[in-house]
Amino acid sequence: MPAPADTVRPDPRKPFVDVAELCQRYGVKARTVYTWVQRSRPGGIYEHRPFPAAYNADEVGRGVAPYWLPRQLAALDRWRAGMVGQGAGGGRPRKGSGGAG
Repeated sequence: MPAPADTVRPDPRKPFVDVAELCQRYGVKARTVYTWVQRSRPGGIYEHRPFPAAYNADEVGRGVAPYWLPRQLAALDRWRAGMVGQGAGGGRPRKGSGGAG
């Protein structure tokens, strides 16, 4: 079980928050953070409620990993808190749950 976001503090020796720290903070894998970033671009499913842009967003995608400033953590936490849970919105019924399949 991941630690609550408000108990995971950024490393005070680093002037930024990287993907690894966000993974620890939210209990997700790095691929998930990169997916949030990718899906927040124009045309993506989070286009109208985008993941807060990385401080170095203009460099991301050119071989540079994204990072955020500690002052952006509140916005990141608000965005994450607004996510719907896994399976929200229906979808295909699980096998053996009485659905056709």
